[in-house]
Amino acid sequence: MHFTYPDIKRAIISKFLVLDQAVSGLELEWYPDCPGPYTLIGQVFVPFIDLLLERPRLDRRDSALFHVFALVEDFLGETDPEIPNMIYVELLESRRATWYERAIPFLGNRALATLDEFDEGWRTRKDKDDDHVELNSPHGIDAVVDELLRART
Repeated sequence: MHFTYPDIKRAIISKFLVLDQAVSGLELEWYPDCPGPYTLIGQVFVPFIDLLLERPRLDRRDSALFHVFALVEDFLGETDPEIPNMIYVELLESRRATWYERAIPFLGNRALATLDEFDEGWRTRKDKDDDHVELNSPHGIDAVVDELLRART
């Protein structure tokens, strides 16, 4: 699959229609300008993934995460180096050990190879006791995750 920046929004919405309102909220916030792809990934797609990973393990949550990380693999396989770089910077780089522990069952070969190439210590990273990260849920992403999980029952 070949993605250009204008295709990123369309790719996310086509796979996860529940994110349409969140993307619209982001665009309204930026109006009359348009948010860039890093903003779209960082303020909609990444919080969506983070909140899914935080939910209890259920078949419908895991199914959603497999679909999410399949799209991540598509982005990482792009020939335009800006797109894999954006995914690494916004999603994979410098995460807490607990994030990697939750994500690893869903990470594809490209994500694993990217992490191994650019963040050698990611597999052995340990969280500090005071290293707590507050989950960010802009644009109603928390409600979107709840809706998605209900819809898959």
